[in-house]
Amino acid sequence: MSITIVLMEGKTLHVEAASPSHVERIREVFAQGRGSFEFSVNGRVYVVNASNILYVEVVGS
Repeated sequence: MSITIVLMEGKTLHVEAASPSHVERIREVFAQGRGSFEFSVNGRVYVVNASNILYVEVVGS
């Protein structure tokens, strides 16, 4: 499954191979409106703060 996370700063993070546990963690953090989660994409680690997320699009199951 793939995830697109659009942040308030106008930045977008695309995660092509997200696991179901990644999606569940994002849902928890986003619902709470606080906290953070991290992804490793192409050897780079991204830490995303929930308060900076505009929306999340999940494609696949």
